[in-house]
Amino acid sequence: MYVIQYDLLLPIEIQDKTKGFFSTTMIKEYDQTPKRRFRITGDVSSDNQESMIKLHKVLQAQMANGTWKTFASDLMLEKHIVEKIYDRLQ
Repeated sequence: MYVIQYDLLLPIEIQDKTKGFFSTTMIKEYDQTPKRRFRITGDVSSDNQESMIKLHKVLQAQMANGTWKTFASDLMLEKHIVEKIYDRLQ
């Protein structure tokens, strides 16, 4: 959570520690054409030997009629987050 909140400055909207779930707020990118927004959600689990994090980026672009269309992530941000977490754990 530290990496997402403080290293990447992505505000957390939902954090359920008992279920190991979190979600950022919807981040708006108005400098892009068309306008885009995204959020990162994740599940964190662990046993006695290892921890696992699953990240999912919901990416949307605003269409000419004002509706939002969801697109597949290029996985670059998710990879960057995992690398930062790994570096912090070293």
